[in-house]
Amino acid sequence: MKNIIQDISLELLLRKKNLNIHSISSPQKTNYRITKEDLINDWFTSLFDKRMSEARIGLRDQKRGGESSSAKSPGEIDGYITGSDNTRISLFEAFRLFSVDTTVIEEHLDKIAGYDNEALSPLFIMAYCDVPSFESLSDGYKTLINRKEYVSFSKPKIHEINVLEDNDQLWIAKETRFRKSKEIIFYHFLLNLRFTS
Repeated sequence: MKNIIQDISLELLLRKKNLNIHSISSPQKTNYRITKEDLINDWFTSLFDKRMSEARIGLRDQKRGGESSSAKSPGEIDGYITGSDNTRISLFEAFRLFSVDTTVIEEHLDKIAGYDNEALSPLFIMAYCDVPSFESLSDGYKTLINRKEYVSFSKPKIHEINVLEDNDQLWIAKETRFRKSKEIIFYHFLLNLRFTS
């Protein structure tokens, strides 16, 4: 499944201009900014469902379940990956990053346990990035997730962030955490959606 999500990520990167909103501040200057997270997730969901239809696996987006970070209402996960019988087999959480914003990153990582009462594995974390230095962002992100204790997850005695892909457009890493005694795999995807004309 990780390879399918990687392929879809590459597809999104091919079409990054379509995922940007442009504004013209003057006749000589056009600014681009990545679009709303939900619109990118719509593209992602459509591509995922098309690729996985023969395997009868789908991505159900914007589902309410578990509890929100405030614990006052149900949470709204970006997506559950489901099997042919509609059983949840994985979870997908996405957000936009315009810097190594520890608040945004930590907030999304800490929400996972509230959404996931089944201790699903693997879990996919997707960051849609719009930054001047993607290398600095990916280095900072790796440092943050390496030191961060996620709510309701524990680190193994030897905790490693295994970088699987590292280029100027896509960064993918894998790590293992535990929910009680169950091993949970996290895949972190950072997509450089910054578009410059």
